[in-house]
Amino acid sequence: MNSDMTIFATTLLLASSLALSSPAHVGRTDVELNPMLRNAAVDHDLAKVKQQFERELHSDAADRSAASSQR
Repeated sequence: MNSDMTIFATTLLLASSLALSSPAHVGRTDVELNPMLRNAAVDHDLAKVKQQFERELHSDAADRSAASSQR
């Protein structure tokens, strides 16, 4: 579980750094030049990370309950 939190925190930091990077540091694509599209892309990526994190939490909880019921 601790490694899951580390991965989640790292992903959030990476996503926020991409969202806040200046245009001089960002490649020249329509998504990256348009702040609304860039923010939507970051929101989409964060939603995917959140879903993955929640799946990991639920699977960890299920694993713990299964392990405790086998004792």
